[in-house]
Amino acid sequence: MQVVLCPFRFRTSGITSYSQAVAKALDTAGIDLLVVGFDMGSLRLADQGFRSVSLGEDPMLMTYAGGPLVTYAYIRSRMRRFLRTLTKRVDAIHYIFPGSTVRQNNSEALIAATSWEFQSPSDIIRNVSRNFRGVMKVPAVLDRLEHYYHDLRGYARSDVVVGTTSESIAFWSKRIPEFKGMYIPPPVDVPSYLNRDETGDSVRFLVGERDLDRKRNNVWLVLDVLAQIHNAGITNFEVELVGVSSEGLRRRVGELSRNGMRIRLTHYLPHAAFQDALERTDVALVPRFIHDQGAYWPLEAMARGTTVISSNLPAFRDFVIDGYTGLTFNLDEPEELRWKLMMVLTDDGLLRQLKRGARDFILEKHSLPIVGRQLERVYRSR
Repeated sequence: MQVVLCPFRFRTSGITSYSQAVAKALDTAGIDLLVVGFDMGSLRLADQGFRSVSLGEDPMLMTYAGGPLVTYAYIRSRMRRFLRTLTKRVDAIHYIFPGSTVRQNNSEALIAATSWEFQSPSDIIRNVSRNFRGVMKVPAVLDRLEHYYHDLRGYARSDVVVGTTSESIAFWSKRIPEFKGMYIPPPVDVPSYLNRDETGDSVRFLVGERDLDRKRNNVWLVLDVLAQIHNAGITNFEVELVGVSSEGLRRRVGELSRNGMRIRLTHYLPHAAFQDALERTDVALVPRFIHDQGAYWPLEAMARGTTVISSNLPAFRDFVIDGYTGLTFNLDEPEELRWKLMMVLTDDGLLRQLKRGARDFILEKHSLPIVGRQLERVYRSR
């Protein structure tokens, strides 16, 4: 079976990880795969034995006027030119970014697109208003509305939509007539050398975001709750914050450190280094409050035997199952977050159970061979 995978861009670490994992999953299914996209160097697929074609630099890093409208037109134009050069029959073309989806005339290939986002225009306006300041709200709203439009058109051009969350499939099925989509768990490469049921004397927490200070990431809430726990005399933990930070956040971390909390701030890490950080972590904290898209790095954490404590948003419900694979909390109730943190700090048995549950769940639902077979069935469904 011949499949073309079009990840489009690779600078975003979550998309890079997902694209690599999809390629590996398809390889386990024996699919003849060609990976096409922009900025291919960062994926290093040739080093992993995959055939790949680069269409140039990442368009999102280039200075095209006109925003997403012009950028997506450029991407689709390059994809059309490339597809015309194919001489072998292709059974399926899978687009990781739906806005880049292209349908060639007279082509019998099944067109699949990956669904990430699930924001309506009203969601976009509300979330941007909460997350951006001042005049930046207007261009941010326009940018996201254009992406919404291109996603909508991309799904309409597709034969099938592969959802990274069940919520995204439910969302788009209400908006597109004759929508054909299915939730397929994102594939995760599970390290075979890790089996981390053990816990030490100190529980290691990690909060990792590209921009720690963005309101949507809720990092200040986590610091306030951890400070309350520390002030109550429970000190058997250490905290690592990974990401770009502001002067205000650095001052806050300094205050907590002077008060005796073991906390450190690490600048944004390349993906491989971030995975290393996950392997030395007991609990990954994901307190986001924006209901908008899936998230990949918490899955990578679970594959490494790291417990995830997340807000109970739809983006996480497919894999963070409260009390089994991790713990969840209601964002409107910071006291619930404090209670969940206290549970893992005072109950070693619970933490070991959650670590085992997380890794077992990933092996059962998200491992490369399992997802590879599911994707193969999708490609053959036409």
